[in-house]
Amino acid sequence: MITRPIETGDWEEMHVLYADPGVWEHQPSGVFTAVDQTKALVEFFVSGWRDDGLSNWAAFDEDGEFVGHGGARLLHDRVAWNIGYRVHRSHWHRGYGSRLARAGVEAAQQVDPDVPVTAKLLERNEASRRTAEAAGLQLVWRGRDLGNADESAVRLVYADRELDEATLRAHTHSFMR
Repeated sequence: MITRPIETGDWEEMHVLYADPGVWEHQPSGVFTAVDQTKALVEFFVSGWRDDGLSNWAAFDEDGEFVGHGGARLLHDRVAWNIGYRVHRSHWHRGYGSRLARAGVEAAQQVDPDVPVTAKLLERNEASRRTAEAAGLQLVWRGRDLGNADESAVRLVYADRELDEATLRAHTHSFMR
């Protein structure tokens, strides 16, 4: 796998990925329907590299084909690094997500080891749960995902350490409202 920081010009490849309902199997409401959504996400990742020294990488296979992205991004409230990844379905089950998640954890711990590293995922997404655990994170919070249109959705938060109540509340505020 070849990686490099996401760049502004990556929006087209990212849009193909984010507009694919298949990669949103566990959260169908997440499908991007507008290019502006993708451009805003790409700018979010680009600003992370600029402002925080770490964000998401664009990932390519050995032939140079875009397979997805992943890494760590400092959350807007600056209380935690959040690990994330998204990989084209044609590249699932090849370890790309796991490698990106592990690299994100390691990089975040190097850039600012005082800030916890976390991963937020839906409980029904078993592959993401296994990826978070393989990256060395442990379950620290489980609760209803109040922001989800699916009222039965349960959100999990994994972390590289115990989170104090204030950090956990700030980190999960969007799920606890």
